Amino acid sequence: MSNSINKKLSLTLSLLTLTLSLTLASPASAECTGGSVNGWAWSDNIGWISLSCENQGDEVDYALNIDAGTGLVSGYAWSEVVGWISFNEADLTDCPEGTCEAREVDGVLTGWAKVIDTDEEGTYYGEYDEWISLSGEADDATEYGVEVDDMGNITGGFAYGDQTVGWIEFGYSSSGGGIPGELPGVGDGNYISLLGSENWPDKFDSITFSAWVYWEGVGTQETSGIYGITTDETFVEFEVLADGELRLALNGNIQTTDEVIKEEKWTHISFTYKGGESRWARIYVDGEKVGENQFNAGSLNIPTEDGFHAIGSAGLNKNFNGYITRIRLYHNIFE
Repeated sequence: MSNSINKKLSLTLSLLTLTLSLTLASPASAECTGGSVNGWAWSDNIGWISLSCENQGDEVDYALNIDAGTGLVSGYAWSEVVGWISFNEADLTDCPEGTCEAREVDGVLTGWAKVIDTDEEGTYYGEYDEWISLSGEADDATEYGVEVDDMGNITGGFAYGDQTVGWIEFGYSSSGGGIPGELPGVGDGNYISLLGSENWPDKFDSITFSAWVYWEGVGTQETSGIYGITTDETFVEFEVLADGELRLALNGNIQTTDEVIKEEKWTHISFTYKGGESRWARIYVDGEKVGENQFNAGSLNIPTEDGFHAIGSAGLNKNFNGYITRIRLYHNIFE
């Protein structure tokens, strides 16, 4: 795929400073002191996982610690989606198998971590109670594990939760504070043009788009466009309206959700249009269906040279105000 880059787009996320809403029972609300581990981890299912309060300068004191003498791991990590992830030995009794405690052994974390539900109102994450394996063997016999260097820093590797979290990739730096900048994305009012994408067919009858978005409000644009196509035969706009509603317009069909996107919070969004005999469109937010409608949009086509096809914009004065990352785009060929 040959992607042209409009304006001054850099395919790395700018550093952000997030303010988390932490009305929680643990850890204690206090000035952030951090721990021996810092940085971030990433899950395609739930997004960024912070390993230390130093990432955001929170007034809640949390972090992971690896004891230099014993290798025992303690402390908490934080996810906007599932809440607190505990590495404390007291929370890890009755694990699924093997040794429960989290410990560094020969440069790899062994044992388990656990998602714990500590918010009585269930804000963002509800009643999760999920085990996360820190090392082991995947179904295809591939070995995985969270890697630790001689200085006790988590440098890479993977862990796995088999319910909601899925694979977690470690090793993202927090240098300078805020969300790390290694992950490809779209931000700051710029967008990626996909014109000239020769791998797309002339016509197809179904399309799915998904991404993690961090919306900073409409700004100076009419709306915040997430994805768009304009040709003589096809018109697609997927965007955030002023009050946070998602809007999908596709060849004269329109689906608008209730207010679902919050400002300055990472959110996973997606839409699917299924053509052919089914002819429906669905919109999802954080894995939950928030809109569905019958669409009679016919077949679609992607422009290769003329027209408009972009991620981070839905057309003129509709560039996204915020950040978009972990983008997925699929189609089914029309027959």
